[in-house]
Amino acid sequence: MKNLMVRRSLIGTVLTLLILGSGYALMEKLGSRVPEVRQMSFQESKKAVRVTPVEYKTRELALSSMGRVIPERATDLMAEVQGEMLPGDVPLKPGQRFGEGQVLFRIDDREAKLALYAQKSDFMTTLAGILPDLKLDYPEAYPAWQAYFESLQVDTPLPPLPEITQPAEKVFLSSRNILSQFYTLRSNEERLTKYVVKAPFSGSILEVLQDLSSIVSPGTRVARISRSARMELEVPIAREDLDFLPRGTQVDVYSEDGNQRWTGQVTRIGAAMDPATQSINVYVSFQPGRTPVFEGQYLRMQVPGSRLRDVMEIPRNAIVNRNDLYVVNDSNRLRIARGRIEKV
Repeated sequence: MKNLMVRRSLIGTVLTLLILGSGYALMEKLGSRVPEVRQMSFQESKKAVRVTPVEYKTRELALSSMGRVIPERATDLMAEVQGEMLPGDVPLKPGQRFGEGQVLFRIDDREAKLALYAQKSDFMTTLAGILPDLKLDYPEAYPAWQAYFESLQVDTPLPPLPEITQPAEKVFLSSRNILSQFYTLRSNEERLTKYVVKAPFSGSILEVLQDLSSIVSPGTRVARISRSARMELEVPIAREDLDFLPRGTQVDVYSEDGNQRWTGQVTRIGAAMDPATQSINVYVSFQPGRTPVFEGQYLRMQVPGSRLRDVMEIPRNAIVNRNDLYVVNDSNRLRIARGRIEKV
């Protein structure tokens, strides 16, 4: 039993020494190996870019901006007398075109006419009552007043009074209310003309607020009309560009597709800046002519600006940091250079 234990111990010791020796030999072999260095090759990368040759020339700046068409003259039609609305020469409908002087609508004036006729009749009665006194006291003025009386008609406009040459004659006429009645009649005749509403210009109806056969009172808005002979283009312009657009500047107005062109003139410049866009409205007056132009339509305004000499136009994507730009030098290498750049 004792010999068996000694043999096992001897075998374990021998195996341990063999393992340690093998590990040491393997470590020496691996440590003496020189690692192989792989040689890497580098190839220069090249990119193709689009370039434009530098060419300085004289360039004319053209200021261009879109604007909205508005009527140059828009008028609200309001009733100045009371009565029933009656039709005129053209239909009172939005979009209806009319000519200057055409009757847009009427107001029933039968009652007003009859009242005026009654006042004229009273005036003729008063005048007839003073003719005998005029013949006696002012014989030199009597023929003129007699002829005036005979010319009066209740359904015709009141003619002017005869010339009053003597102060005493004027006092006599005033004391009999001749002058007061005359001017009251002239006022009522003028008021009677307000029952017929005529177009002050050629244009079109933008909006109708009252229907025919309705009863209107003084101050009632009936319709809104605009002048079609001339229109205005409301164009927002940046503050720094206003120097190119003084009042009276001739400009070109184009349709959005560029097929139509009109000549316009700057008539007004706004006095307030739009806080949202930081722009100021400029108003251009132009005459559409036979080409129809509608309120709210967008058109483009263009005006020639100043001339810049020895300049070159470059695309915005070639600009870096506002004042730098990409250039290609003589060795075909791309680099960044600084230049004087102006936004146009």
